[in-house]
Amino acid sequence: QSVETFTEYYTNYATYYGMEFADFLDQYMGVTEEEFNEEAENYARTVSENVLIMCAVAKAEGFEVTDEIYDGKLAEYAEEYGYGDLTVFEEEQGKGNIKQYIINEKVFEILEENATEVEAAETEAAESEAVESEASSDAE
Repeated sequence: QSVETFTEYYTNYATYYGMEFADFLDQYMGVTEEEFNEEAENYARTVSENVLIMCAVAKAEGFEVTDEIYDGKLAEYAEEYGYGDLTVFEEEQGKGNIKQYIINEKVFEILEENATEVEAAETEAAESEAVESEASSDAE
């Protein structure tokens, strides 16, 4: 689905500009159809990996999208995006996508709650130490 979504997004732009898709890709994006298709595949892979990670974190934290949570978030999202009719919003977005939005939102909350702030100096020192360690390993 992500490849289709990615392609549809740019096809719509080509249509908007009154151009053939291949011409749009060449003139506005500087890529061939083959290069575009490769980028679409990379995009789909990245989206899939992100979904798997988010779902794994949610599962590890014991979070599940219940009907109650879904209904509440559906109403919240529909209102946020200016939809008066929940059914129309749900049909346009898709239940699976809405559930994923809910999971993503919860995982980001979990990450924020459990994040540990690290001072920049500590981070720079750790990075410098790692680079030095790698350099000495390579020298051996």
